[in-house]
Amino acid sequence: MFLAIVRSVRWAFWRREPTAFLRAVHYFGRTQPLNFWDSAILSEVPAHLEQIRGDGFNTIIVVVPWRGFQRTVVPSTFDEVNLDRLRQLLIMTQQAGLRFIVRVSFPWNSDPKSEGGFDERILGLFSRHDVRRGWLAYLREIRRISEAFDGFQFAFFSWEDMPSIREHMIYRTEKERLALARVLGYQAYLASRFDIAKVSEMFGKPFASMADVPIPSNDCEGYRTYHDFVNEALDSLLASGRAAWPRLAMQVRVDFDRLQLGGQNEWLENDIRIDDTGMRATYFFPAMYAQDHETVLPAAKVLSNLEHVMRRLSDEGRNTRHFLDQFIFHDESAQLHAWTRVQPDEMGDYLVGAAPLLRRYSCGFGFWNYFDYRVNHLYNAAFLRELLGWESSGLVELGPPAEPRLVRLLPGATIAQSMHPDKVGWGTPHYETMRFAATFRTHDAATSLRLVTNGEVETEFNVDRDGRIEVEFRPDRHRSGFARFSIENVGSAAVELTDLNLWGTVYRSRIYDEDGKPGTYLEAVRAMLRE
Repeated sequence: MFLAIVRSVRWAFWRREPTAFLRAVHYFGRTQPLNFWDSAILSEVPAHLEQIRGDGFNTIIVVVPWRGFQRTVVPSTFDEVNLDRLRQLLIMTQQAGLRFIVRVSFPWNSDPKSEGGFDERILGLFSRHDVRRGWLAYLREIRRISEAFDGFQFAFFSWEDMPSIREHMIYRTEKERLALARVLGYQAYLASRFDIAKVSEMFGKPFASMADVPIPSNDCEGYRTYHDFVNEALDSLLASGRAAWPRLAMQVRVDFDRLQLGGQNEWLENDIRIDDTGMRATYFFPAMYAQDHETVLPAAKVLSNLEHVMRRLSDEGRNTRHFLDQFIFHDESAQLHAWTRVQPDEMGDYLVGAAPLLRRYSCGFGFWNYFDYRVNHLYNAAFLRELLGWESSGLVELGPPAEPRLVRLLPGATIAQSMHPDKVGWGTPHYETMRFAATFRTHDAATSLRLVTNGEVETEFNVDRDGRIEVEFRPDRHRSGFARFSIENVGSAAVELTDLNLWGTVYRSRIYDEDGKPGTYLEAVRAMLRE
C-alpha cells in the first residue's frame, strides 16, 4: 500500500508554471465526456476552436480517460487510434493559438477492449503495486505526447474520479468493507497509530484484533480515521504520479465530509494542500456554503461565498498556484435540480464580479462545457471504430472510412449495443423520456426501423427521407441495470445511418446549446472573459 505522508514537497523540477491567466473550457465537441474519443468528428474541431478563441478563451481542457487509452494495465498496452486522435487534437489546438490542460485518470469510458471496470481499476490503484505501475506508464505515455506541444500548461487528476475508495463505500456490505480494509492498507494504517482498545472505543464495538476492523460508515468516531486515511492515500498517489510526470496536479476536495454523531452533523475538512508548491486544481459551484433552504441566491451572496472559498484555497492569497478547473456557474443536471442557483437575472453581475476574485486568488479558471451536450448512452456512435462495441445480425455493411461513417442495414438487419445505463448516463432515475436520433440516407426508398430494449419494443418509425430524424419513448428500461438496445430494419428497403444519439437528458450550462446556437448566458460569459 502506498501511504507515504507527503507534506510541503518542494518540486525543484516544476517548470513553466502558467505565465498567463488561464481562461479555459473543457472541450467535448458535439459529444459528451464518455464518448468524445470514439464519436467526435475531428474535422469540426478547427471551427470549434476558432469560435472558442473568438469568445475570449485562451485555453481548453482535454479529458484523457484511463480506460479507452490504456487498454490493459498489467501488462500496459495502449490504444494507438486514441493516441493518434489525441495528437491530432493537440496539433489543431496549437494551430488555433490556444493553450491546453490535460485531465488524466478519468476512469469512465465504455471501450469494450479496455480491461477492468472503473471500480476495479481504482481499487487496484490503491492496493496493487502492478496496477500502480501500469497507471504510471499511462501517465508517462500521455506526458510524452502532451509535452511535445508548447501550449501544454499542466496535467491533473481529480479526487472525484476515485469514488471507489470513499463515496461508494456506503453501498458495500460490511464483509466487503472488511476485505477492503485489509487490501487497501487501512488496517495497517490503524495499527501504526492506535492500539485495538482505542480502535474499539472509536468504533463503538469490541474488536479482538485489527484484522476484524472494517472500513467504517460515517456514523461513528472511527470514520475520522478513514477520512484521514483517504487524504493520505491521495497524497501518496500524487507523489507517485509526479515521479512520472512532474507537472502533474491534483484536483483537491474543497468541500467537507459529513460525520453524523448522535443525530448531529460534524463537517470534516479535507487536505487542500495550501503548502503545495506545484499546481493544484479546484472547483466552485453556487451551492457551496449555501444553506439547505436557499434554492436561489443573489449574485452578491454567491460572490461572497466564492471569495471565502478562494481565500481559503489560496491561504489568504499567499499560494495562488491553483486553477478552478470546474467553475460551475450554472448546472441543470436532473440529479442536482434542488441545488442552490444564482438568481437568473443577476448571472451577468455574478460572472463579471467573479473575474477579479479569480484573478486575485488563482491562476485561472475553466468552465465544464462549451456546448450543452446530450448525455449519449452509445459508444462509437459515429462508427469511427468500425463496429467496435456493436453486435450485428443480418446484412450489415460498413461504408467507406469517413467521419462520421455510414452503416448500411439491409431489410431484416440489426445492430445492437449492450450497456449499464446508469454508468454511461448520469441522473438516469430522473429521466422523463428517452430520445433517439440519427442521420439517415434512404436513396429514395422508404423503410421502417424498430427500436428494441431487452426484447421489448420501444417504438417503430418510418424513414422516408434523408437527414436527421428524432423519436422519443419511455425511459423505464434505461434507468439502471442492464440494457441491450437494438436498431432493427423491419422495412423492405436498405437504409444507411450514422451519428447516433440515445439520451434522456442534456447537460446545460447555456453558453451554447446542443445544436450550437447561442445560449442564455453567452453574453455574460463573454463579458466575464473580457475582464
